[in-house]
Amino acid sequence: MRHRLLLVGLVTAVAAAAALSPTSPAGGVAGFGDVPAGVYYTEAVQWMVDNEITTGTSAHCFSPNDPVSRGQAAAFMWRMEGEQDAPPHPFSDVARDYQQEPVSWMYDQGITTGTTATTFSPEDSLTRGQLAALLWRLAGEPDAPPHPFNDVVRSYQQEPVSWMAAAEPPITNGTSAVTFSPDEFVTRGQLAAVFWRYKGEPAVSVDPGGAPCRIASDGTPSFPGDFADPLAYGNRLAFSNCSNPHSNSISEGCVCVLHERRWYKLVRIYGRSSVRINQHGK
Repeated sequence: MRHRLLLVGLVTAVAAAAALSPTSPAGGVAGFGDVPAGVYYTEAVQWMVDNEITTGTSAHCFSPNDPVSRGQAAAFMWRMEGEQDAPPHPFSDVARDYQQEPVSWMYDQGITTGTTATTFSPEDSLTRGQLAALLWRLAGEPDAPPHPFNDVVRSYQQEPVSWMAAAEPPITNGTSAVTFSPDEFVTRGQLAAVFWRYKGEPAVSVDPGGAPCRIASDGTPSFPGDFADPLAYGNRLAFSNCSNPHSNSISEGCVCVLHERRWYKLVRIYGRSSVRINQHGK
């Protein structure tokens, strides 16, 4: 895993904390204010946090209803499988740094061949049918009896969907008794649940706490998380070591953020011409 000390110049100032509004359900859990207790993805999100597969879209937001891109799904799967090394992929459209190793690994393992010989389409939203195919290949393409869904028409999805439905316990029961909805986009909450079921639904102890998930007036999470670029978050900020990411709140004048799976503490500064980003942990 690469480790970095980044030095970046001034960029657009971050919005004031007063512009943030809480969007949390009552009693958020798993460390996130927007993950309710007792829903189908609660334990799955906790499992992802425990295994360092996710850190959320910000310090206290998981954004379970947001769609997952193909590049993001590659990163989640790569982390789930231990961040294995692989030779470089052949795709010309994979530009984001955090996606390079995951996509290379998926290509090397035969989990994906891309959307063409030279493209992966990392910014496209992942569909349910595509997720089924990727996970089936990861599992070694096991055989399974035919599925019961009448809306799965693409040939490459037949065996993957059949396997997901036949697994014990099932990885999916479809969107109804006779539909799978293969062209619907996968959300972050759904992806967490599918991956957790794929791993056999490991037991977890759900963190009962979750600070409010605050969303800025433009609809974005308060500060970056899983795949965010700290350059987008302003010039009047500095990053210093963060020993306890989830203990900080905006009202304290600092909040911990994550860049490429490493925690940083974010504090306001004034009259500075640079932003310091000091690595802490992973």
